[in-house]
Amino acid sequence: MNKQKDLTYYKKLNYDIILKKINDDYYLFIPELSLIVEEKSLNEAYEKLEKEKEKFFKKVIELNAIDTVREPAPVMFRKKLFTDLAIFFTKTLIIISICSAAFIGTLPFVNAFVANRISGIPGDAIKGLVTNLSYRLNYKLNNMTREDRERMKLELRKTIKEIKPFVDEIKVLFKDEAT
Repeated sequence: MNKQKDLTYYKKLNYDIILKKINDDYYLFIPELSLIVEEKSLNEAYEKLEKEKEKFFKKVIELNAIDTVREPAPVMFRKKLFTDLAIFFTKTLIIISICSAAFIGTLPFVNAFVANRISGIPGDAIKGLVTNLSYRLNYKLNNMTREDRERMKLELRKTIKEIKPFVDEIKVLFKDEAT
């Protein structure tokens, strides 16, 4: 059932109204329609804004330019969108933090691996720098107390356990519809 959008329909739309009081004058503004009115009393300003809104919609209908009218988004949609975006950015920040911590925690192991594999690359200065760095990291790891090593392992396990629900949520985005 296709509802006809007429003047009554457009007059009933609830647009956000910005209210400003400067000195003794009230200014009401509807950004989506670019309508602004000014009056000494708030009631008079609101009534004038409603009349301007009606004139605006009459002219738009008369000119057959209804497709140019921007209708307001439903309030629930705006609230839900804001909430969803806030949750998304919070989760993204948590994932980035956990991944960064995991990356930093694995750097000593990666550097040790790279130092063992770098022997085929020419350039003694680069090899010496990387080898020296990897030896220092290996030295620190080897001289860690058993408790410190276990603490590091537990932290890595905890990080992986905390990130798993977020990874599962992201996996859904990359699944093929056929699978």
